[in-house]
Amino acid sequence: MTSMLDGVDQYMKVLGQMPRLTDPSLASVLKGTARTPAGARLTIFARFATVVAHYSCAVGPEQLATIELLATWRNQFVHGGYRHSLGSHTRSTLERAGAYFRNSQGGADIAAALARFDARQGPTLADLVTLITTCQVAVATVDEHLLHLQAPADLAVANVEFALAQNVDPSALLERLFVQGGRRSSGAVLALLHRMGVVKTQGYVGSAPSMTRPAFDGVIGMGRNAASALFGIARP
Repeated sequence: MTSMLDGVDQYMKVLGQMPRLTDPSLASVLKGTARTPAGARLTIFARFATVVAHYSCAVGPEQLATIELLATWRNQFVHGGYRHSLGSHTRSTLERAGAYFRNSQGGADIAAALARFDARQGPTLADLVTLITTCQVAVATVDEHLLHLQAPADLAVANVEFALAQNVDPSALLERLFVQGGRRSSGAVLALLHRMGVVKTQGYVGSAPSMTRPAFDGVIGMGRNAASALFGIARP
């Protein structure tokens, strides 16, 4: 449970680092520095719920409620004296969603999971599968929604800009990728993005919407000077 929540936290932080991918007003939420009116930092769940609400993503209320259950259940074990329980709205959402979990999660019994949570017992393996799978589905829904908002060329440029920024020496990487120019440079960039796991195979790049290889070449196939100007990275 801890690893899953840490993964959601890291996912939001990476979103915040992707140029032009998200609304700038969400910067503090994605980075993890946003605070409540009382001054406390927003929880991982609250931050994720804020992103979902901002974009009106197709994450169901029962999915969000499950993530809150996961987070609260996790806190019971990480923080020994943790006594906060689920809100009444979250609890009622889960109690009404029995059919959803049975049909979409291989017969999962969310009522039994809630009973174990209330008794301060540990989750069963089946409970963990339900909680983690639902969380993964919710994150994938947000991811797909954000990517569909991007124009293909803008998404390609954002991916490359992110890849350069993550390198210990962006200037040297830019030199290496774009030294030959044209299709050879775009091919080097495409190979890098494949290694990073941010592109599809079979001649397509990006996740959604996709670009054909010729279209990608038309956007990224350039020399070092043009790349330096586009990505704002000075050449050595």
